[in-house]
Order: sequence, then C-alpha cells, then structure tokens
Amino acid sequence: CKAYIPKGVTIPLNLWFLGMGYSGTGKTGSLSFLKGVLDVMLKGGDSYYNLGAHSSPEGLHEELLLRDNLPSMIFHDEASSFFSAMKTKDWMRTLEYFFADWYGGDVEPSNKIRLKELRGKSAKTSFNTHMVATPDRLLELIDTEMFSTGFMARYNWFWAPEPVDTDAQYEATLTATERGVNPQVYTLAIDLTDAAKRLGDEPHAISATPEALTRLKEAYKAFDKRAKGHERYETM
Repeated sequence: CKAYIPKGVTIPLNLWFLGMGYSGTGKTGSLSFLKGVLDVMLKGGDSYYNLGAHSSPEGLHEELLLRDNLPSMIFHDEASSFFSAMKTKDWMRTLEYFFADWYGGDVEPSNKIRLKELRGKSAKTSFNTHMVATPDRLLELIDTEMFSTGFMARYNWFWAPEPVDTDAQYEATLTATERGVNPQVYTLAIDLTDAAKRLGDEPHAISATPEALTRLKEAYKAFDKRAKGHERYETM
C-alpha cells in the first residue's frame, strides 16, 4: 500500500528501525514475526521486496531501479556484521550515502548499471530497514561521522530490556500460535493488501490524531532539551 506522511512535500513512507538487545530478549523472534506479516502483504511478483542486507551498493541500486514505485526492505538479524562491512570493506563504504538519498524516496540514475534498459532511468522508492543487534558488538562500530552524513540520524532506535532469569525461560519453547500471536494481525495485513489493490497506484496521505501529534511534539521537546547539553549536539 503506497502512502506518505504530509510534511510540506509528498515523500514515500520510509521507516528505519535499529533494535538492540541481548540474547534471550526475543529480538530474533520479533524479526521473524515481522517478516511473516510482510510476506502476506508484499511477497510475490517478479521481484522480492526483501533486498538482502549483504548486497553490494550497486546491487541494491539496480534492484531499486527495477522496483520503481514499489516498497522494498532490508532485514538483518545481527546488524553488527553489516556496519562492520561498511567500515572495513571498500566496496561497502559508499552505502551510507546511498541510504541517505534513498530515504528521501529518490533513486538516481546510474551509468554503472549493466542492463542497458536501465541506463538513465530513475525511480521512486519506499525504502525501509529493520535490523537488530547485540549492543556490545554494534556500538563500537558507530561513530559521529555516521550521524553527520544523516545516515544514522534517520534510524528509529529501540532497546530490549535485559531478560529476567526465571523458570519460565527454561520451559519448552512454544510455537507462535501457542504463544498467543494475535490472528488479527494477519487479518489486518490481508485487509491492507486488498485495500492497496482497490485504491490503485496513487499515494494516499497518512496523518495522525491531534492527541498523537501532541505526544510526538512533547517527546521531541523533551529529547531536544536533554540533548542540548551534550558536546555533540550538532550531530544529533
């Protein structure tokens, strides 16, 4: 379903999430659940929406040009390997600049594309990422420059609380159905897929209730007030 958040200009909806948690917090399970729901909505056709976190910048660029006006996503269960490659492999170091451009919804043409029919072609994208990582491995790979370029500043961060050592974690592992995954999640995914087909290719604005906008504003003000005292405030 194509959508945008009205903020003065019409841009595709791009959501970037980076979660951190230690073993046993359920971060891998939540990632698998997310992929399962999105498969209901997006899997199919000639091109898979999951682009693969280990693809080269040129490979990702080519796939996005082929997926003009289609949603795409990158998943990664241990993001530290992804960020390590960006710092240590020459062919990956340009990726953060590509990401910053794709976040705005524009995929620029490239003369390096092997396929002749793509030469000079540009595209629009809804480019999304969802990665999880172990804090001790990830944080040592993040530096100020990644925020200065706008790359890391675009991520929504979340942190899983440390697992509590209880008898429950030693019990037999249950299936997703036995754990009580709400079947309405999949019902909603099917309804949204059907709505996307009926609405056609035109994007539709998604806004928020006044109450939600007020909460967002207050959260931003609180974050900004606390961050102003930090020596690296200008890079945040």
